[in-house]
Order: sequence, then structure tokens, then C-alpha cells
Amino acid sequence: IGEGFNLQKEIFIRAAWLADELNRESTTRTTGIQWTVVLPPWCFLAHWKVSKGTVRDWETFFDVQFLQRATFPVIEYKEYAARMGTKASAAAAAEGGGGVTVPAVDLILHLESFRPKEWVPSFQAISCSESQIFQKYFELVNEQDTMAKGVYSGYCNEIRTPRVECLQTWGLGSTFLAKLIGREIIQKEGGASSSPPPPPISSVFVKNLDHTTGPYDWRYHQYRKLLFPSLRIREVGEAFVSRKLQRPYLAAHVRRTDFATYA
Repeated sequence: IGEGFNLQKEIFIRAAWLADELNRESTTRTTGIQWTVVLPPWCFLAHWKVSKGTVRDWETFFDVQFLQRATFPVIEYKEYAARMGTKASAAAAAEGGGGVTVPAVDLILHLESFRPKEWVPSFQAISCSESQIFQKYFELVNEQDTMAKGVYSGYCNEIRTPRVECLQTWGLGSTFLAKLIGREIIQKEGGASSSPPPPPISSVFVKNLDHTTGPYDWRYHQYRKLLFPSLRIREVGEAFVSRKLQRPYLAAHVRRTDFATYA
């Protein structure tokens, strides 16, 4: 929430890298699972002069059809919410919410940073009930501290889950989560035969993916090129260039409010 638009869209690159790794491991294990990147709605960001609760889809800013050329499936959040209506109803009923229906996921992975004793890439599990950062966004709603509901993106969407895990990370690429998510799937599918198997994990929400890094090679540019501006934005830009500028020209990003406040 504290970052601006350009920094937040960099999270897509981390998610894309993770999805590719998950699908590669799925192919290796021949599980048949294909992971999809869900594009979170744009709601409230730093430097945006909009009220909380304003929701914009990715198609407002990017060419989603071009995005779907990726090596993994990509859908808007509203499409995911429509698909998950049944699961959302079940999650609400489990919590005693009656007819309340909000989108749900099988697992939420909450990330936050920490200072390891040795400065090497690492992570550690922590208790969600003891994490003040986690409780800023989510509310634990059962005695076992495993079921939660809370903010999905930008103070605009509530989401529920029957299970949460909290991790502290430092210096790791987003793909380190692929092993953890894969392990959860194997554990779920390999339950004891004497008891009914638990529902498989088919959806994971990673909160604060900015506490991981993206790829530092050709893949970064491969993912970033998918973020092609929408047709409307291209048309507005071309019209401005035609009226106000002459090619070639040099563009600079000047954020007036920062200069007005600090200069």
C-alpha cells in the first residue's frame, strides 16, 4: 500500500516467476496442476488522488490480451471471484457467516521481512497470532488461529481462508515459495487412508510478495514486456505527443507533490 504504481506492478514479475516455477515442478511431478496468476484489483495506492474503495481492473492500464501471451494462465480478479463463489459460500458457512459470500482461497501465505543472524538469504516460520503486521490486514476467526479473513488488495476486497501461514523472509527470490506450496499439495494429497482426505490446495494468496525478489536475468525482461499499456492509454499518449511534442523527445518522471513537499 505504501508503494506507488510502478513499484507495485513490479510484483507481477515476482508472481510470474513463481507461477512458472510452480508449473515446471507440476510437470516434473506429473500432477497435472496448472497454476494461474490472478491480477489483483488496483484500489488505493500512494500518490493516487482517489478515495479508498475505488476499484480498477488491470485492463484499465494494461492490454490484458497481450498479458495472456504469458507462459502461464492470467485472469482478472473479478473472474477469479466469480469462479470461486461456491468455495466462498462454504468458507462463510464454516465461520458461521450464513449467506455472506466473499472470495476465498485454500491457503494464505503472509510474508514479512526480518534481520537474520547471518546475512544470507533465508526464511523462518512465525506465529500469525503474534505478527502485528499480519493483524494489520487480517483477522483470525477461530480458536486454532488457522482460519482468517481480511484485506486482499488496497483496502477494497475481503477474502477468506481456512488456513494461514506466516513467514519472515530476507533476500530470497519469489520462487522459494514453490517448494513450500508444492510440499503442502503433497501433504494434502497424501493423507492417512483411515480418514477422508482433506480438500486439495488449488489456490494460494501470497500477501506482501514484495518481501521477495524477482529474477535478475533475461526472465525479468521477458515478464516485464508483458505489461503492455492498454489501447486507451496508448491512444491518449499518442494524442499528447502529436499535440505537444516533436520526435525525438526525452521524457522525465517528475512527481510534483514530492517536490512541493520536500524541495
